[in-house]
Order: sequence, then structure tokens, then C-alpha cells
Amino acid sequence: PMNDLSDEEIEKAMLEAAKELAKEGYESVLTFLKGSEECEWADSQKNLPVAYLSLSIAKMSEVDAVYFCKGWSLDRKCKIEHQVAENYGYEILGFEN
Repeated sequence: PMNDLSDEEIEKAMLEAAKELAKEGYESVLTFLKGSEECEWADSQKNLPVAYLSLSIAKMSEVDAVYFCKGWSLDRKCKIEHQVAENYGYEILGFEN
């Protein structure tokens, strides 16, 4: 989960995971979005998390497999992404819970 982590910490964790996945032959598409400029169409701070979620799910359309970091089941955004991956038959990599 990204709660309480800085942008730099999140990006570092994602890059480390991508590096490990590359060793197994996977090419990564990173879904971390920084700053509200990525979601200019979100009309309020309240809508921003949903806007980010929609962009993240859109990124899933570019891949065949989805990697979930340890602790994903503690984050509501990750739980939704995991459900989408399951429902649409993506290969799920990483941690079970």
C-alpha cells in the first residue's frame, strides 16, 4: 500500500519490483502516477482517488500480467485492481495477500 509513503519511496519500490521481474523475462509498465496533473479532469480532491484508480486500470489494458506488492490486500485501490485482474483473466504475480 502507498499510504504514508513518499513519492520517492513508492517509485523506488516499483522500480525494484520491475528490476526483479525483468530477471524473469517480464517487461514492466509502471502505474504510479505523481501529482494531480495526471488527473486534471477530476473535479475535486474527493474525486481524485477514483480518477487515479481509473487511470491505473486503463494501464492494465497494456499488459498480460499484474504484479501485486506485499500488503496489497490492505489497500482498497489494490483490492479493486486485483478483482479486475481476476475477473478479466490476467496472470497475477507477487504476493497472495
